[in-house]
Amino acid sequence: MHRVSAAFLALAIAAGCGHLAADEERPAVLVAPTDAVRAELRAALTAALGQAPVAIADDALTQTYVLIIDRAPVRELENRPLDGRVLESTAERFELVLTSGECVLRRPSDSWHMRLASATCRSMY
Repeated sequence: MHRVSAAFLALAIAAGCGHLAADEERPAVLVAPTDAVRAELRAALTAALGQAPVAIADDALTQTYVLIIDRAPVRELENRPLDGRVLESTAERFELVLTSGECVLRRPSDSWHMRLASATCRSMY
């Protein structure tokens, strides 16, 4: 009798853990990103940062789930960089995660997130 109860409990726990894992965010990378996927990623980053269009490498988020975007340095009219102390960090960290089968770009610092509808992702783990 005790063995049957233990087996039932183990089965119930395994079923519950499987349900939780399906909704869990997992670090992910892009699979064979097309120009449309890269355009959607750039648009998402521009929306998140609220500024001019963002430049990213063609292989962004294909090897790692983390993307660091640093703002371009301020320049003079003659395109020379302005010198001076930078008192705050301008870099923004973004992460690509797989949630319920969808690719989601998120910014951990403030929980901003956006689904990348045209992207295909695979979990890193």
